Amino acid sequence: MRDVAEIVVPWVFLTLALFALVDWDESRLSRAELERAWPPASRSLALAYFGLLSVPLHFWRTRRTALGTALGFAWAAGAFGVDWGASELVDALPEPALGPGIAVALVGFTAAMIWRSRKVRWWYHSARGH
Repeated sequence: MRDVAEIVVPWVFLTLALFALVDWDESRLSRAELERAWPPASRSLALAYFGLLSVPLHFWRTRRTALGTALGFAWAAGAFGVDWGASELVDALPEPALGPGIAVALVGFTAAMIWRSRKVRWWYHSARGH
């Protein structure tokens, strides 16, 4: 059970942190920068599949500057800290708490992704004038 928790729980925390970071960043972008951002489906795939590497890529795509890319690497380092913290949390949990911990993480992840999909769909269309 511990092996599963050591994979699932940090992945949930990291993925939610990445989605929250990119959503927050896109809400602050200018119209020109937002036009260079990934479309929602591509962004979701990039965040889920490429994880931390997707953050500097997002910042480079939207800003097209070395400073923007450096900012992306800094935010990726912060997200790595979230991943490390979640790993430490799992290590500190007693064996009987691992099953419920995995369940809570997965239910929370599912709820956050459902909420996000509804929010982002509305925001994406209103921000781009659709």
